[in-house]
Amino acid sequence: MITDDVKLVSNAFCDALQQVIKTCTGFELEIDYLDDENKFSEVIGAMSLIGNKNGMLFISGKESDIQILNSYMTGSLNNDVTKEDINDTLCEIVNMTAGSAKLRLGNSEYLFNLTSPYILRGQNIQISTKKRVGIITKVLSGDSISLRMMIVL
Repeated sequence: MITDDVKLVSNAFCDALQQVIKTCTGFELEIDYLDDENKFSEVIGAMSLIGNKNGMLFISGKESDIQILNSYMTGSLNNDVTKEDINDTLCEIVNMTAGSAKLRLGNSEYLFNLTSPYILRGQNIQISTKKRVGIITKVLSGDSISLRMMIVL
């Protein structure tokens, strides 16, 4: 169920993710498409949003794409990046995105606290929710990087 409120929150998170990636790496990601599938890449960063309205944020990407982002964010060479580095990078992207979106939504009814970000790993992970929640999934791409972001409210 996609309402105007869900679109408002989704746009705030999408704008925040684009700004985080541009600021930290110089890459400019654009919305490639909206997607109603809930299939994710092998590594997913997630965070719960707790407050007046509860929700979840999920950002996923191919491990190789997160490795590239890590290299730009930290100055490490691609071949020096470990699985822990990839986890830390994606957690930091989730954390900065949620923090920025929280500021963008500060004057709305979507006031929330952030939990610690966490990582989910595996092949063909799907996220299922109750029927009557708002979900928007956007795929953002650019500079050979692609990230999938899902907002659940």
